Amino acid sequence: MSARRTAAAAAGANLQIQNVSFDMFPMDLESIKRNPYKAASSLIEVIFVLCHNAYAYYIQISAKLEPWRLGLLNQAFFGLILCFFGGSYMTLIAAVEAYRMCGYEEQIKLVNELVEDFNVFIEASRLDDTANPTGNTLTQADMQVLAQRKALLFFKTIDPQRFGEVIGGLQSGLFAVIATLKFKFAQAITVGTVMFQMIKKPTDLYVVPIFESRLPNEYKRWASVSLGWVVKAFTIYLAFYVQRVISAYYAALRGGLMFGRGVLLYASKMGFFSIDPDESIIDEVVGYSVAALGLYWQLSEGFAVPFPLNILLLPASICEYYLLWMVNTP
Repeated sequence: MSARRTAAAAAGANLQIQNVSFDMFPMDLESIKRNPYKAASSLIEVIFVLCHNAYAYYIQISAKLEPWRLGLLNQAFFGLILCFFGGSYMTLIAAVEAYRMCGYEEQIKLVNELVEDFNVFIEASRLDDTANPTGNTLTQADMQVLAQRKALLFFKTIDPQRFGEVIGGLQSGLFAVIATLKFKFAQAITVGTVMFQMIKKPTDLYVVPIFESRLPNEYKRWASVSLGWVVKAFTIYLAFYVQRVISAYYAALRGGLMFGRGVLLYASKMGFFSIDPDESIIDEVVGYSVAALGLYWQLSEGFAVPFPLNILLLPASICEYYLLWMVNTP
């Protein structure tokens, strides 16, 4: 961490936490219909202050947890998520892997530089709060002035060239992700269709006559068509399920190794013991053991996320459903 970023983070611990009054936001439908622009403006102002407060709380909590260096366990934490829930978020994992292959390293460098600028903005915001105190409770007028002042301050401190490069990189990565996911989706449908073609003839010979015998005479002509729909839907579902199992296997292996290596690195840097993961197989033994346990858990649970973990992983679930929606959208 650079000296400028360290100073800005330390200053961020002194950010003022504002009390927000939600009475100013017109939640009733009639007020919103009568003046939608004012309602939208009020909502944006409330969100801005809430984000400001959330970052202030984050800085304060991070300062208290700093001696434990829990950030070193991020790799182990995400490894566990992959081990036990990788199959549940097959589309999201595929999107992340696609993004990693499309300029991820260069994008991370730009984001880190942008974080430097953002920390400078936080320091400038703290000085602005000191120079322009607003009190504990913000009125409608106070929030509007605060939002405008902070927006202008943001544009003053952020490098526009770097900000534009980050946005452009995110757009390119998004296009690459969508293309990869559409290919995987089409691949699963193709495999399912081929499986259907392979079993169509024996189905027509042996299963359709049995199905016809169960139907009244006026509906027998629907036997072959309707059974074909059911079998084709099943083969496509089976292709997706096999793809999910493969993704779960890959995620479990990758996540297990991340967990084993992350735990060893944390223990070494905290001084509990000194083991170099590059010169030891302990991380592989731990990783493969956790991977086997995670894969068994996923298969036994049918790739479902139980309560209350589904609440904790709600952001990942939203991203998963959003990516599926984008893939299925023409």
